[in-house]
Amino acid sequence: MTVNSSSTRELTIDKIVRLAIQKAGLMPAGGAQAGIQWNNYASQARDFLDVELDGLSAEGSLDQTFELYPLTLVASTASYALPSTTVGVVGDAMYLSPGSTQGATPVKPMDRAHYQSITDKVSEGTPTLYWCEAHSTVTLYLWPVPSEAGTLTLQRNRLLADNTDGSKTVDLARYWTKFLVSAVAHEIGMANGVPETRLGYIRGERERALIRAKSFGMPTTPSQVVVTHTTGWSR
Repeated sequence: MTVNSSSTRELTIDKIVRLAIQKAGLMPAGGAQAGIQWNNYASQARDFLDVELDGLSAEGSLDQTFELYPLTLVASTASYALPSTTVGVVGDAMYLSPGSTQGATPVKPMDRAHYQSITDKVSEGTPTLYWCEAHSTVTLYLWPVPSEAGTLTLQRNRLLADNTDGSKTVDLARYWTKFLVSAVAHEIGMANGVPETRLGYIRGERERALIRAKSFGMPTTPSQVVVTHTTGWSR
């Protein structure tokens, strides 16, 4: 038996959408990806796919939703609005001043109460603390206020890319495909009156696929506990 020499085949968004519609029983295997019915189902399924991907940012510390994000600082400026795709910021940030020969300085997270208790919020110097205010726009507040320009590298939790272009691929590793097909099939089936007997099977398949994908998508290094309020062990 000859094994295929390549493993590069990756399903496009529309192929995932088609499989989900078929799994829900709303389209036969030989159905054409054209016409009013396909356009309606496919548009709805892409919306559900976006909902599922946005929700993965809240599923814990998935490696794929985090990145090291360089933020350019401006002297005497304390607050910075992060990109709209930002869900939040975690862990230590690292500040590097222009022309530094001493290396980067850790900038620790603090909570809202700690930031509120700082009496002199306009004091300038090398930032050592940050507070992340997560509203519709995620805003970062630094203390002390940077006295010079520099770069602050953040651990940013981001939203995954949109799925409006069916010819592109999803912003996830391929081992998530089984979950995405089942998840979208369940949602579009619910929206279009598919019988519960079929939905129950798809729902079980979705949950099993999510557990498998998450177990592989979590960081492989040990977790680190970060204390953001003052304790007897604070330095």
